[in-house]
Amino acid sequence: MSIYTDGTEYTCTHYWWDAEDNDFELVATWKYERNYPDAPDYWHLIDVDLDYYADTLPNHLVELVNAGCQVSGDIWCEVDREGPNLESLKEVEYS
Repeated sequence: MSIYTDGTEYTCTHYWWDAEDNDFELVATWKYERNYPDAPDYWHLIDVDLDYYADTLPNHLVELVNAGCQVSGDIWCEVDREGPNLESLKEVEYS
């Protein structure tokens, strides 16, 4: 039995580094989908947002990272391949 609720959205933290070793903290939103008992469950990537970066980085670099976080961007695809970070996963609360 899974501890996750079917159809529920969860967020978690991902980390990404560029070619110059600048580090970026990303927040990804995932939707959990329970599958049949004999098949693996699914995690669907819903959104990737840049959450933290060093204040000293130039704006054009931050804009490039934000662009990569968009659907089908390089960073989006990398986060999607990694899957959710189960250690930092939290249920989304809409209030």
